[in-house]
Amino acid sequence: MKYTLNVTDIDHVIAAHIHTGKTTENGPIVVNLFIPAKATGKVTGSLAQSSIKSTSLSGPLKGKQMPDLISLMKNGQAYVIVRTAQNPPGEVRGTITVG
Repeated sequence: MKYTLNVTDIDHVIAAHIHTGKTTENGPIVVNLFIPAKATGKVTGSLAQSSIKSTSLSGPLKGKQMPDLISLMKNGQAYVIVRTAQNPPGEVRGTITVG
């Protein structure tokens, strides 16, 4: 699965991940999308662009296959967190929807 993670006007990004969980709950990381060696400067546009393979899966999806991640996404059970130096628990959170 290929992805592009776009952001608008965000500064000092330290990580971005896909987590599993409903909109109203916090869940474990299942895919790392972006982990820089040091915090970014201000970013508007593409923060990360890559692909996810079954070997990229971690946490409760470790050892599982891509259909397991896709199922979570289709069922509203996956969200993205973008973490910053100013707000390490998460500056931005958004549920993943499949269009």
